[in-house]
Amino acid sequence: MVVELKVIQILRSLTEINQQAVLQFAEFLQTQEIHSSTSVERETSALFGDGLAAFRQKWQIASLDINPDEVFLAVRDPSPGREVVL
Repeated sequence: MVVELKVIQILRSLTEINQQAVLQFAEFLQTQEIHSSTSVERETSALFGDGLAAFRQKWQIASLDINPDEVFLAVRDPSPGREVVL
């Protein structure tokens, strides 16, 4: 709340033209934030990859010789798609 009050004070101290420029720039930043991948998303993705690598190393997944086709045989649908009845 204190930050908002300071921003309002700063905006009031500007001329009307400068206020409009600041508000337009703020709107521009909001649209850029919505439409672009953020650093948080990239960081989260990297953290997931690091966590997965640590899990694989800890439990030595590669040495277990697990055949995914045998494990997931009953889970995966073997059909290429659904049948369409006309």
